[in-house]
Amino acid sequence: MSRAQRGRMKRAWGTVSFYHKSFYDFLCDPSRSSRFCTTTLEARGQLFDVRLRRHLALASNYIYHDFTGLALAPHTLRYASIMSWPHLDERVNRFILELAFGFITADILHDCHLRAKYSELVIRSCQFQALRDLNYRKSLIVDISSGRPSLDLGIILGLNLGVDRIIPGTTFSCLGPPAFRQFDAATFLEMVEVLKKHEIISPYDSTFSSKLKSSFTRQPGTTKTSGLFLLGRGDKAIYWYWEYSIELQYFHEFHTVDLVQAMKLYQTEKFEMWEESWTPPGISTSS
Repeated sequence: MSRAQRGRMKRAWGTVSFYHKSFYDFLCDPSRSSRFCTTTLEARGQLFDVRLRRHLALASNYIYHDFTGLALAPHTLRYASIMSWPHLDERVNRFILELAFGFITADILHDCHLRAKYSELVIRSCQFQALRDLNYRKSLIVDISSGRPSLDLGIILGLNLGVDRIIPGTTFSCLGPPAFRQFDAATFLEMVEVLKKHEIISPYDSTFSSKLKSSFTRQPGTTKTSGLFLLGRGDKAIYWYWEYSIELQYFHEFHTVDLVQAMKLYQTEKFEMWEESWTPPGISTSS
């Protein structure tokens, strides 16, 4: 989810902030707050579990309307019915729920990215099962529909300095200089292997017909490393492609429901698409 989308959500529903910084310091210091500390592995694991359950609950209230759209499920008559504190305007409720759905899924994935070295300690076996069963497709469709088909600031791999490019069916993301200096390739590849080990992702080959023999490939004569995966299972899955170059100082990734279109566009436009004035060939970006 882009920072602009997060900003719109905050403006629509408000925020909660600490009146006095000392209380924040208290909650973050286990020697002071003990079982109330919010930064322990146990507390992070509990928050992770809440996010998983909320994602599954939200996904159950949507059905596929068409290839790139969702609608409320027949058992869900109104958006307000699945909210604890609904707004009087159903349009606002829809907006908030769609942003929340993308927000929660993004945070789940960012947790995996940021805690790769500790994920198998923090994430329990039942949570890995839940990660396999998340509806990444519905979340991506909602995230795309709630954003603008344009260039936007984004949060990539937990870093706040990325850029998102949203087009119908796909979100492209980029970390370039100087943000790339914060990219830890070893931790990222460890995260990929953890997700692969627990069958949350599965390798997918460039011909779209059979599994790869390895999780990712390194290009001969360059520092470029890339990987193509299915994220999720069955009709809940989406395609995830990532690529980075230590030499050229960039990390790119995209999540898509249309691999052929996304890969074709990426292969021809992967360096140009991050320019503000760029327009996808054959795709309208008018609002």
